[in-house]
Amino acid sequence: MSEAKEMIQFGRYLNFKNAMRYMDIKSYTTLHKMIAKGLKITETPYGVRIDTKDIDEFMKQFKY
Repeated sequence: MSEAKEMIQFGRYLNFKNAMRYMDIKSYTTLHKMIAKGLKITETPYGVRIDTKDIDEFMKQFKY
């Protein structure tokens, strides 16, 4: 599947499972480590969500 088609599957706000798919990680432990390192989450009365813009911003700080 092309990258453009893959991106269409995701909305802006992702639950943990879809955030992991978006970042191509397989472990909830890794996701929780990223949150501990500063990945922002949004807690709503309906569940926890992660903004794709926050994921992209978080990943950029580790790019070299």
